Amino acid sequence: MIMKRIAIISAAVLSAILMLSSCGASKKSQSTASLGVEEVKSPAQLYAEEAPKGVQRAWASYNDFDGTTAVRGATALARGELAAQVSTMVEQAIDIYRGKYLQNVTDTKKDYKQVSDGDGKSRDELTAIASEIVKGSRVVKTNTYIQKDNTRTAYVCVEIDVDILVSGIENDQRIEKLISDDDKMKIDFDRQQFAEEMRALFDEYKQRRAE
Repeated sequence: MIMKRIAIISAAVLSAILMLSSCGASKKSQSTASLGVEEVKSPAQLYAEEAPKGVQRAWASYNDFDGTTAVRGATALARGELAAQVSTMVEQAIDIYRGKYLQNVTDTKKDYKQVSDGDGKSRDELTAIASEIVKGSRVVKTNTYIQKDNTRTAYVCVEIDVDILVSGIENDQRIEKLISDDDKMKIDFDRQQFAEEMRALFDEYKQRRAE
């Protein structure tokens, strides 16, 4: 009788231990699953984010069954991203330059529209200017990975010197027209001041990326 009672108690204790173990494992598994998968950045992306002062970088990825096509696609997209960065900053530099110019002229009642107020034509022209300049960008980092479906994903980082960007933009004759249709503003256009605005914006962009 005693042996039977001991057997019953032992079985109950074992059952309790197994239940606790099962609950603990369940909680542990649930806790681990809630963390999700850690995001891993490609070397090309990290290289773009760590661009030093005086250099503008951009990255992109492209997937294809052919590795060469994947690299070419990623390179084209990276240059497109670089052009988008540049055109945005040129647009900002134009608006800043206009604002400072208007503070120093007597005829402040005239309507000088910002690039962002346009019908899209000015912005398209800015993109065209930026795209032409970034064609001279260089590929500085390339990584290709084979996927489970046997496709290749390429990651590419491109860069260009800020001095080359600023020089190419400030010396482009189309910039004067984009700044204003007003003849006086065109005549008074200070390329050096505009170049300084551009450099300041590129430096500011670097600081924001570093934060």
